[in-house]
Amino acid sequence: MAFFQIPFTNQSQVETNWCWAAVAANVYNAVKPAAAAALAPCDVAGRVWGGIASLPPAPLPQGGPCQHPDLNNSTGTLRSALDNLGITDGNQGTAKLATATTELSEALPSGNESVCAEVDFPNGATHFIALSAVDTDQQHLWIEDPELGPGNTVEFTYQDFLFNYNFSTDPALAKIVVGFQKVERH
Repeated sequence: MAFFQIPFTNQSQVETNWCWAAVAANVYNAVKPAAAAALAPCDVAGRVWGGIASLPPAPLPQGGPCQHPDLNNSTGTLRSALDNLGITDGNQGTAKLATATTELSEALPSGNESVCAEVDFPNGATHFIALSAVDTDQQHLWIEDPELGPGNTVEFTYQDFLFNYNFSTDPALAKIVVGFQKVERH
């Protein structure tokens, strides 16, 4: 069996619209240099909305998202968060099993990186998750969903993940994975 897994801590999204910030923080924490401070989803939201381009994040007026997340429950894009953190690796590509396998299985120090995925609802909403493991023989993926939070890694077959991620058999509710975004280790 070819099984590849990265160490990954899945922080919960603090607000209903913060999956993008949680995934960016979680992926950053998985690939950051050992001496770098870990980020929380509110840190990422504050950096993106405040135009902050340096670590550690500078304080925002009125405390920003970390002190008042309920006042900052806005959507954002995963790409803008990954770009802000300096860990984007190329453009979002097709959701291919080979992409997940390559990224999760590359040898350290440059590889062994998570892959992010964009999942679209039929109603136009978007959700973001990260992949932390792959079994190439069985074609299974392990999903880190910030809506589910820590300790709730979910295993899916690759095909089920692409076309029915939300655990539903109702096609009207099915989420469709539209692409994978690679990240790079610093």
